[in-house]
Amino acid sequence: MNLGCVLLGDITSILARRLNRKVYGRYHDEMVRQHNLSIHALKSSNKEAYKATNKQAHEAFGKYFFSQAGAFTLSIWPVPFGLAWMDLRFGGVPLELPFSVPGLGDSVLYPFFFIPMYLAVRIAYGRLMRLFPFYQRILAWTKHGGEEAMLPFVDLLKPSSESGAGEVDPARTSDINTRQS
Repeated sequence: MNLGCVLLGDITSILARRLNRKVYGRYHDEMVRQHNLSIHALKSSNKEAYKATNKQAHEAFGKYFFSQAGAFTLSIWPVPFGLAWMDLRFGGVPLELPFSVPGLGDSVLYPFFFIPMYLAVRIAYGRLMRLFPFYQRILAWTKHGGEEAMLPFVDLLKPSSESGAGEVDPARTSDINTRQS
């Protein structure tokens, strides 16, 4: 039952991420872009540009975060149905424990075993499946977002010459933010 819930949830989540990868990619790219602009503004000591881009970065992060939370939710939707099926079969049947658990006593119902077993199966499934090349291809099939990486805050400690090529001009940062407002 647990493995079935994990498999069905994973298939649903993969399909949803594949279908929505363009939207997720836009959210991801906007989040990275705004974060990087805010780092450049902070590095150039432009407080107004930093506040504007950081606010937009937070909004973009919220969109991306909740889109990914929705994708995760799709991976656990079979659990309530599995619990309902178990309740039809084992509802009200106490399972005797060889010891007494504080607060529960010496007997429990099926969720006591189902939920920890589901978590263990889900963790093992995730670790095991990532070892297989075909599953890696499936995950690559759902990949979203560009290749641009978020700049770490450690870059603020580096002198301007070390920050590398492709750096956004801090003067442009304020121009971009005033046009977006």
